[in-house]
Amino acid sequence: MDKKTLALEFPAGLVGCPEWRRFRLTQDPDAAPIALLESLDEPNLSFLVVDPRLWVPGYTLQSAAEALAAAGLPDLIALTPLAILNVHAEPLQVTANLLGPLAVDFATGKGAQVILTDQPYSADQPVTLLEERIHLPEGLIGCPDWRGFLLRRAEELRPVKLLVSLELPGLSLPVVHPDLIAPGYRPKVSEEDAAMLGLNNASDLDWLVLLTITNEPVKVTANLLGPIAFNKRTGVARQIVQSGAGYPVAQPVGLFTEPAAAEPAVTVGVHAEVRHARAHA
Repeated sequence: MDKKTLALEFPAGLVGCPEWRRFRLTQDPDAAPIALLESLDEPNLSFLVVDPRLWVPGYTLQSAAEALAAAGLPDLIALTPLAILNVHAEPLQVTANLLGPLAVDFATGKGAQVILTDQPYSADQPVTLLEERIHLPEGLIGCPDWRGFLLRRAEELRPVKLLVSLELPGLSLPVVHPDLIAPGYRPKVSEEDAAMLGLNNASDLDWLVLLTITNEPVKVTANLLGPIAFNKRTGVARQIVQSGAGYPVAQPVGLFTEPAAAEPAVTVGVHAEVRHARAHA
């Protein structure tokens, strides 16, 4: 899929920078849903942006309706909000400006930055990772040609995530953290596995298990025999068969319960690379 570009004009500029008026928005399919907003007025100035409605339930521009009308953008339905992302290096953290979104009419190429009043949003809202890019050099077990995936989380599917193929349209594999379905589950990694994963600390290791869902009758099973181990720090992943442990390849799964997060955070799409995995046992 090719990159898509669109010229945008913000007649009043951005907040605090009225001279920044002309931009080019570029959407690379490999980076979706994040897009790149490049200034045509200021060399080397660019922003990462994302539509917060994808991940923030109820996010709306309604409280800025009057300001948008004054800017010549009265039709809220025609406007797409874009939140500017900020990546902080020390410590590594991604935040989103949900307080001051960009409101864009893609049909006309016009936009404005507004401040949302009476909303519980921050200009530096912490962001959690939603989407990780996974490359499987060996493919999945039994499917060596399935190498490229995105590990994607959607609010409506929580706590289930999807391994979405980048090579085979329509192929998505549901996965879940094993603690949610088998609290006593303790898969192991060998020295060879640990070396491949680049594990320096036990805290770097995490797991996913593949789910199989049938419709008639509705039934969900989990592959506990062949879980996927990954290094949270580097993103390297591999499926590891738990030989001799007695774990089933099709463990029946009941209703999911997800532990409540200690502190809620906004979720948007940010990419990280995972470079090695083997899948179905």
